[in-house]
Amino acid sequence: MFLLLLQYIDDAVKALEISLTNEDLTYLEEMYVPHPIVGAINENPPQGTVLLDKK
Repeated sequence: MFLLLLQYIDDAVKALEISLTNEDLTYLEEMYVPHPIVGAINENPPQGTVLLDKK
């Protein structure tokens, strides 16, 4: 188990060395399809607003 964890950490550190070209980014963004927001709120409330969880 510990060796598997070390492998995950090693892979994550190696991922920091990856750099994407503008072509890579364009390709990845082309596949993105916006979708409606699902959840409690769909926009940030005004600054200073306190959200209460009513039950």
